[in-house]
Amino acid sequence: MPFRVDVSRRPEIGMVITVPQASRPLTGKDITVQVGGASQHPSVRQLSPGDLQIVFSPDLHVRSSELGLERSAGAGFLAGLPAGAEAAVSATGQLTGDPAAAVTSDLALARGPREPAALRLTEALSAFSPGASVRRTVVLVLSANEPLGAAASARLRRQLAASGTSLYLLDASPTGAPAYTALVAGNGGFVARIRTAGDWPGALRRIGADLNRQYYVRFTDTAPLPAQARINVRTPAGTATAVATLPAANPTAPPLAPVASASRAAAVVPLAIAALVAVGLLIVYGLTMLGASRREPRGRRRRAPMASASPPAAAHELFFVFLLPCLNEEKVILNSLRRLLSLPGENFGVMVIDDGSDDGTAAAVRGVADERVRLMQRTPPNARQGKGEALNAAIARLSESSWLEGRDPDRIVVVVVDADGRVDPHSLSAVAPYFADPTVGAVQIGVRINNREMSRLARMQDMEFVIYTEVFQRGRRHLGSVGLGGNGQFMRLSALRSLGEAPWTRSLTEDLDLGIRLLTAGWRNEYCHTAAVHQQGVIELRRLIRQRSRWFQGHLQSWKLIPRILRGAPRPARVDLLYHLSSPALLLIGSLLTASFACSLLGSGVVAADGGNPLGWWVLSTYALAFGPAVLYSYTYWLRERDRGMSLARTAGLAHLYVGYCLMWYAAGWWAVGRTLRRRTNWSKTDRVAEAPLVALERGPDSSRARFAQNGDRRLAVIPAPAPSPSGAPRPPGRRRAPLQKSVRTVSVAAAVGFAALGVALLSFGGHSRPVRSDWYQVFSGYGHTSLTGSGPSQAITLSVATTQSPRVTHAALVLSRTWYQDFVAGAQVRTTRQLRHGAAGTPNPWEVGWVVWHYSSPQRFYALTLEPTGWLLSKQDPAYPGGERFLASGKLPQFPIGAEHRVGVVQSGNQITVSAEGRVLTKFVDTERPYLTGGFGVYAEDSVARFDDIHVQALPAGSAAAANPKP
Repeated sequence: MPFRVDVSRRPEIGMVITVPQASRPLTGKDITVQVGGASQHPSVRQLSPGDLQIVFSPDLHVRSSELGLERSAGAGFLAGLPAGAEAAVSATGQLTGDPAAAVTSDLALARGPREPAALRLTEALSAFSPGASVRRTVVLVLSANEPLGAAASARLRRQLAASGTSLYLLDASPTGAPAYTALVAGNGGFVARIRTAGDWPGALRRIGADLNRQYYVRFTDTAPLPAQARINVRTPAGTATAVATLPAANPTAPPLAPVASASRAAAVVPLAIAALVAVGLLIVYGLTMLGASRREPRGRRRRAPMASASPPAAAHELFFVFLLPCLNEEKVILNSLRRLLSLPGENFGVMVIDDGSDDGTAAAVRGVADERVRLMQRTPPNARQGKGEALNAAIARLSESSWLEGRDPDRIVVVVVDADGRVDPHSLSAVAPYFADPTVGAVQIGVRINNREMSRLARMQDMEFVIYTEVFQRGRRHLGSVGLGGNGQFMRLSALRSLGEAPWTRSLTEDLDLGIRLLTAGWRNEYCHTAAVHQQGVIELRRLIRQRSRWFQGHLQSWKLIPRILRGAPRPARVDLLYHLSSPALLLIGSLLTASFACSLLGSGVVAADGGNPLGWWVLSTYALAFGPAVLYSYTYWLRERDRGMSLARTAGLAHLYVGYCLMWYAAGWWAVGRTLRRRTNWSKTDRVAEAPLVALERGPDSSRARFAQNGDRRLAVIPAPAPSPSGAPRPPGRRRAPLQKSVRTVSVAAAVGFAALGVALLSFGGHSRPVRSDWYQVFSGYGHTSLTGSGPSQAITLSVATTQSPRVTHAALVLSRTWYQDFVAGAQVRTTRQLRHGAAGTPNPWEVGWVVWHYSSPQRFYALTLEPTGWLLSKQDPAYPGGERFLASGKLPQFPIGAEHRVGVVQSGNQITVSAEGRVLTKFVDTERPYLTGGFGVYAEDSVARFDDIHVQALPAGSAAAANPKP
């Protein structure tokens, strides 16, 4: 009768006894303890499956002939654990209540260099969670007689005792492993020698029996201790006896923590208080901005209009001039021009500023036959002096040209758009009302990443822009401190002229600099959240860090504006602008705190390896501080993306990833500091990704100007760059941009048209899933359509059936695997997007959702798991059963709402079926009536639209059924 001294981190003395021969649950009357000649009945509680945590540590270096047997036995053991128990494979260290996930982890292990058994045991001990009532168990497989030194043995013995862990050893070594056999003695486990193939399932079956017959025995009267105790257990098979020496107090209960010296505490307290105050203020600021962003400003006292401002203009009276600064933008400039010229209305023009490009940018612009497009070419030594200088030259040229002759500068709006920018078609009408207020000098629209579906890194940038604009830019409207970005900024020409002949500076973030100087000059900036400009996201981390370092260094350069803010910024905006400019310093300090936190995590790992409790109160608080704000802010991102099918759960997951993504700013910040200290301000431009050409966009039968030139058509007004002033000395070069490789030249008009048509086709169908060759095939579609995206075992499948018009008609779709499976483990993300029955067809039925089916051999023979809004159902189509369907198991909890994603797991070993959802076991069912032992795995939808992602199906090794459902 194995036993151990309980380690509950309390002074009470107790033990866990294992009575596998008991055929019924034992009570306190069945257990008697004799101490010093006196008998007493201790407090007894049978451990439940929820108390159990098991780590299975296989040895992948068993003989090749036995590796399959070990895998099959391990898979069957993990699948057959009691429902509610948590299990992990030591190499992953992730405890889960989902047998499918544990079995998948076991099967995914690959043979590599041999790890010492002592190291594997240490890893297993670090996988457990804390808690006084947790019964921890390690199943260790050993294929060789490994030596174990006295010091290592003593350390492992202390760790086993301190964590209250029982150790089971499956000894498959040729000669035995006496060092590890001695380690097992006295902690509640046993050693099983593996000599033949049949020993694997037999040994694991014995361990399973032990796990179901464990009792916690606690002594209420500890006066006689320490002493030797005799424990007598009465069972139907007879009385079992064991002897244990019990101490007077729990030998592994932690001692009282030493009190820190007063001098050390006095030094730490001020720093701790300062850190808490700073963190608290940042959180309050963020939450305030989040709340303010959800409502429009009301009752704001506005300053008097500028002296030069004209009466308010109606929207149709405004004239917009788009400025597109370009340096080697041949890859994207044509598409950008086509989109701009397709905007509704006639009250705009486009000026392309070629800032010394050495590719085909200028030639591409000359090929545009539209009188609203003008090209300005800058040549050395004036070219490549920075984006701000290029924009200043454009403003100067606009003032000298006749293009804007007769127009009121208050009614001319200059729009800066990057060469890859895609402005929303309604942007002009959305922005125009803001300029009806004569005090508004600039309006910033939102920024989105157009390739966010193609790259996780681009998705994070899109989330970053949306959170910044939707939370902070909208919130700053209440303070009058809205900033300007480098893309999608609309500025009144009179406001720009109020800043002098050169409105933009040579700052690396000329947009930030301009926005602050407009505010301090008496103008007001606004943010329009109903329109956005879409730009390319950077899809390489190194290039992204380089780009953000430039932005960071520009923020450092903007510190020179602090005196100007203190003198001229509106009072409500002053504090916010100072905080915004100081954010680089706060970020650098935050990087040091993050490094300190990482060191504390390493220290926690050392504590865990030594058998201590690595967790404390700070874990949850740290998690809340690190991830809580991002999760809250991500709600605004979900509002923008929900129409594209993004669930709230996925958005929360992306928020956690976003926190890790933001660590990129640490590297960018310190890189920028290094460049600033070295007085380096030159930067290479961020290269673009080539885009598929767009078909010329027609704007109407009478708008021939919107068509693009054919070959040889050069109807384009070209504005020469202004000559340098003879009296002015040449300015020193600013940031120079490395030239890009020249693009491939166009071969013919026919080829261009063909590629344009292909681009339109890709854009038209890019948002829809396209069938690809896979391991799946469609059985029926329910008069709708099915789509398969991706490849390999992780394909995503969407089933969308036709909507029924009658309560007696059902439409269903089924997709099956081409492979048939016997014993297997499978997992999938299931989301029923919507139920389709409505109107004359009646109300939706609970089962009209996405199903998972397996061992499908015909429409009358298969198993199915249905995740319903009212619960769940495990069923079997059986023609031998009345009605052709058997309901094997069901439950009202948990429930699975429509629109939410749910993780499903299925393990079948022989006739034993284990199904799980959301990481917990729903049921374990043994089918004793004509079980289906082979067939296809599939997904099914009935009168609904359902999507199945992250589908994994893997065959279990032969023999796993014996371990999972052994014969008596």
